[in-house]
Amino acid sequence: MNRNWHEAHPMPPKATRQQRVEWHLEHVQACGCRPPPASLIAEIRDLEKQRLLPAEEGAA
Repeated sequence: MNRNWHEAHPMPPKATRQQRVEWHLEHVQACGCRPPPASLIAEIRDLEKQRLLPAEEGAA
């Protein structure tokens, strides 16, 4: 477990679904001590793909 990352990046209180998706994506990349909730995996993958696209492709 990446304790430093966890201390610096707490889940926001009453996080929205989008905030949860973003937090879990960052968590998997920085720590990965546990998998994200199954209910968020599809959205996490979609967000990850969006972030990998060049800006001009994502705007189309």
